[in-house]
Amino acid sequence: RTALSSTAQAILRMSRVTLLAGIDAMFENEDGRDAGGVVKEYLTEVTTEIQELALFRVVADGTLHISENAPILLVLALGRLIGAIVAWAARRLAFGGTSSP
Repeated sequence: RTALSSTAQAILRMSRVTLLAGIDAMFENEDGRDAGGVVKEYLTEVTTEIQELALFRVVADGTLHISENAPILLVLALGRLIGAIVAWAARRLAFGGTSSP
């Protein structure tokens, strides 16, 4: 399993509240708390995989689109993540900046 596919599977299993709680990166078979290095390594792995898979493409008008060849699991997870972020932002606007999901 790759970092990206593991993340996609985890996003699809999470509740909305858990999803909005933030990223807690942990590699298998590693002990200890993250001091920033693990999250940086994780994000580097995920972004590298996104680039290698060419999950996004820029179209003629300059907008970014999800590639037609993107694995459905990743598309669903991305949609769920973006939807949760939009819902969280709308709630903050509607209720005067509350930070709870």
